[in-house]
Amino acid sequence: AQLGVWALKRADAVLFLGQAPQIWPSPHRTIHLPALTPLMHHRLTKAAARQHLNIDATLPVVLSFGFVRDYKGIDTIIHAMAHSRIPYHLIIAGEWWSQRSDIRQLITHYNISQRVHIYDAYIPNEQVATFFAAADVVVLPYRSGSVSGVAGLAQQWAVPLITSDVGALAGASAPFASLPAGDINAWRNALDRFFVAPTDVPQIPDDGWSACLNAIDDLAGEIQS
Repeated sequence: AQLGVWALKRADAVLFLGQAPQIWPSPHRTIHLPALTPLMHHRLTKAAARQHLNIDATLPVVLSFGFVRDYKGIDTIIHAMAHSRIPYHLIIAGEWWSQRSDIRQLITHYNISQRVHIYDAYIPNEQVATFFAAADVVVLPYRSGSVSGVAGLAQQWAVPLITSDVGALAGASAPFASLPAGDINAWRNALDRFFVAPTDVPQIPDDGWSACLNAIDDLAGEIQS
């Protein structure tokens, strides 16, 4: 973190993807992380995506997508689903960098292995669409962090999003809920509430790259003037 601050303070201008510090000396702009539009060309139905993943099309499904790391708080979801009154299923899709034994032990402890679908591998671009099409809701239970491209992908797929209220995730577009990090009861209640009364999210055309280019042009003009 200190090295990052050291480097940023030596920049002529800074473009923040998310939340900028309250006081920043050099010219800067803040934008939302642009969505990864090239990944979304191939649209799948939920039934087709579930069939590909060998998951029953009628099940309620939660998706945790991306590299599995400690700060991403996936254990919060395991605890929440174990105490939920709704028997939803969880997809964990992404390469595991850590927590393999801890999370698997937790799943075994709660005897919910039949409800947890683990895809422990790097997900190539051409497979990303399958996981988002299969999901009813995407969760980002981060304990810490700044931004996440997963929020943008959920927005493009029009999948409801539940996030922790950390970093720029607190301002992610149209989440179903923004919750305290690590609060198992809050996450359990939010997921139960979602599956009792699911919320549709309209697909939002992404103009993030245009906003990004405009911000860069603005910053370039400011430092050259």
